[in-house]
Amino acid sequence: MAEFVCTHFYSKILYLQVGLGDLVKILPQESFLEEREVPLTIPSATGKWEGLMGESSYLLRLQASCPMPIPQAHIDVPIIVNAPPQIPNFSVSPSAGEAIYTKFTIPYIEGSDILQDYPLTYHWSYMIGDEEKIDISIGMFPREFSTILPPGDIFIILKVCDIENACSSVKSNVIIVSQPETVTSETIA
Repeated sequence: MAEFVCTHFYSKILYLQVGLGDLVKILPQESFLEEREVPLTIPSATGKWEGLMGESSYLLRLQASCPMPIPQAHIDVPIIVNAPPQIPNFSVSPSAGEAIYTKFTIPYIEGSDILQDYPLTYHWSYMIGDEEKIDISIGMFPREFSTILPPGDIFIILKVCDIENACSSVKSNVIIVSQPETVTSETIA
């Protein structure tokens, strides 16, 4: 008795310049008696393969071929890749000061994206060295603002996300914030 083997594989068409690899063999009794997922892993950029490009459309073809009497079949799967918003680099001023006393100015920074991906969400936070991020502000509109910061080597982080939740982040210059010599109740009030 002969063993019939169906092969399922992904192949590229249109934009892709290299194959995605991986030939998967499934015995007919497996493929016809139960649903089976075959994961597709698209590699990141390596060598000549640039990876999937943002704001691009791809068409992947899943092709199945079996010995007679079952003919060859395929299905085309469209993939649309959303690119995250673009954010310019920025600097906080001044670049050094005292906790509680110095007001640090975070400049107006506006992200850009294609019109269909608006509105954008702006999420400001800061990090002390490599510690966890602490939120400063979240909003729908870019703006300039001033804030006081705790002592330490501080980085301000701006994360901008589009309506599809594609996000970009940018980190400011390091801000050196020293511990004040004295703190009075008038200072805090």
